Formats: sequence, C-alpha cells, structure tokens
Amino acid sequence: MLLTIKTAVAASAISVAAPTQAAIVTIDFESFSRGDRVVAGTDIGGGLTLDRDIGFDDRGFLQNPPATQGIVAFAPSPVNFQGDDVAGFFASAVDFLQIGAGDVNRFDTDVITLTAFDSNNAVVGTSSFQNNTGAEFLTITGAGITSFYLDIDDIASGQLDQNGSAGFDNISFNVTPVPVPASLPLLGAGMLAFGFAARRRNKAK
Repeated sequence: MLLTIKTAVAASAISVAAPTQAAIVTIDFESFSRGDRVVAGTDIGGGLTLDRDIGFDDRGFLQNPPATQGIVAFAPSPVNFQGDDVAGFFASAVDFLQIGAGDVNRFDTDVITLTAFDSNNAVVGTSSFQNNTGAEFLTITGAGITSFYLDIDDIASGQLDQNGSAGFDNISFNVTPVPVPASLPLLGAGMLAFGFAARRRNKAK
C-alpha cells in the first residue's frame, strides 16, 4: 500500500500544467444608455481601463454597422462633444486587439489610427484608415500588448483637424487564463491518501 501511494505522489509531481485556451472578450456597450458616463480608470470589461471619462450615444451620429452600432462610446472633449482620442490599458497582456471606430461621415473624412504598445512602451503594431464612408474595424495582432492609443482626427476643408470627432465600439481582445498546474490536484489527492494510510497504521498499533 505504501509503495502505491509513493508511486501516485511521484507521478503527480511530474505532471505538466493543464492546457489553457485564450478567451475572446468583446465589449459592445449595449448595457449602457445615452447620457451614461464611465469614469476614467474603471474596468469596462476583461480588465480593460481607459484614461478618460467616456460617454455614450444611440442617435446614429456615430453608427456605421458592423464596426459601430447601437450604443457607441466616445470620449468627450471641450472642442467636440463626440469623439476625442482615448488610451486603454490591459490588466494582463493580450496578443489580439480589434476596435470599431468612426462615424457616419456626413461632413468630413475620418483619419483614425490605433497603436498598440507592450510593457516597455515599444510599438507592437498599428492599424489605420482614412475615409468618408463610415466607421471601420482596426485590428492588431502581436505578442505582449498591454496598452493602446486610439488617435481620432478629421480632414475638413482639406485640412487635418487633430480635434477629430468619432466614436468607438465593439472592442475585442483575448484573455489567457493563468494555467493551474495539473500536478496540484493529483498531489493533493496523493497526500490525502498517504494521511489516511498513516492513520490506519496508527489505529492498528
């Protein structure tokens, strides 16, 4: 019996960590309403925080499905009510990031750039578009993304306006759970069995 228990404990000690799968988190803001406000630094989902207060709109000014639709978020500024730049920070690194951004583009051309950074503030990747046809998805794939900057500009009357106006929606990124070593449950079971065997021996004395 003692040999069997020792074998079980030894086998558990060499077990590898249990495999994990990255889960995609999508934040679509549909739980909010026009007039709501989220304060900077609040976890808006999956460990993502933003550096600015954000508001929400559902009147169609910022909607262009599928990138932006329904309730759309924006970072108010003193210059433009709807749509200043915004930065985001992840609680743990991701390697996939997608954001829908833009507006209906009735009056100007959007110039929108998404830049992702690692923990050393080195650029992991960029994604951008310039159009007057509506919001689009911006996507970046790369290891170690810990933050991003969404730069929103306009071209109006042929001039670049850095006080652009646009919203953002449907933020998607991956979250990889911390693996739990598979050896831990087996080791616990082995030690429990060892304790039961010792107790039986003590009672038999």
